[in-house]
Amino acid sequence: MKQTQPSREQWREGILEMLRSAKSDEQGKLKQSSETREQEVLHAVAKESGADQCIKIIDDCRIKTEKASEELAELGFSYEDGNFEIKWNAPL
Repeated sequence: MKQTQPSREQWREGILEMLRSAKSDEQGKLKQSSETREQEVLHAVAKESGADQCIKIIDDCRIKTEKASEELAELGFSYEDGNFEIKWNAPL
């Protein structure tokens, strides 16, 4: 059985698709590398200026707030933006 050879146009399209894919992959790697580097620089600047301590305090507060919100939900209540509510299925 004789196999037909791909036409020049098919070869061309195949090569172009490989090039597009390689370009896209490299752009993705470059962007990821750039974003990683940017975060490293920002972290270094934050540390030098003392902002890293503020960030730690904010993160700790978020964790405590989430935990307290979960505990409140277990009791059947919710609190958000100054609004305190009781849930329908509150265990009273």
